[in-house]
Amino acid sequence: TCDVPYNDVSPSCVLDIAEPVWNLEGGLRPAIVLIHGGGWSAGSKSDIVFRNLLIDYALQGYVTLSVENRFNQEAAFPACIQDVKCAIRWLKAHAKELKVDPERIGCTGHSAGGHLALMMAVSSDNADLEGDGPWREFSSSVACAVGGAPPTEIGNPNIPWAQHPEWWPIGYIKAGQPPLLLL
Repeated sequence: TCDVPYNDVSPSCVLDIAEPVWNLEGGLRPAIVLIHGGGWSAGSKSDIVFRNLLIDYALQGYVTLSVENRFNQEAAFPACIQDVKCAIRWLKAHAKELKVDPERIGCTGHSAGGHLALMMAVSSDNADLEGDGPWREFSSSVACAVGGAPPTEIGNPNIPWAQHPEWWPIGYIKAGQPPLLLL
């Protein structure tokens, strides 16, 4: 299922869903949320790599979502973080109809998408990053995250984003965080 809106703040806030072809007898399925890269200003859930992953993970038994978010040209940081958090909340709000176990949602991404995946896992205590999108009665936390080549902080103080350590996963690392894998 393609281009499902998860927030009406922008036409960019859509996701694609792939489900396993078989259904567990009354059981709930794990889910994976894919987040594309592109420097927070390019890329697409429709890129062939993410389209293939969407289908491959569904064939392995996962309900899989591939998420678009607003680019920096449309909405400044931290809108991209807030968008993906809203997509996670949307998934939890629709977990029953999708037969998803809300306690077994993981996310993964590459580059900027890896940054966003890690932020989903580590920043659930930061209410400012939730944004004002819908589904606020649901948590945006995830059970685990995988980041491929993820920026974990911006070290160049001349980049405006570097002046906000709350936007970078490295500042949230502490005991009790969900499992993370950085590649």
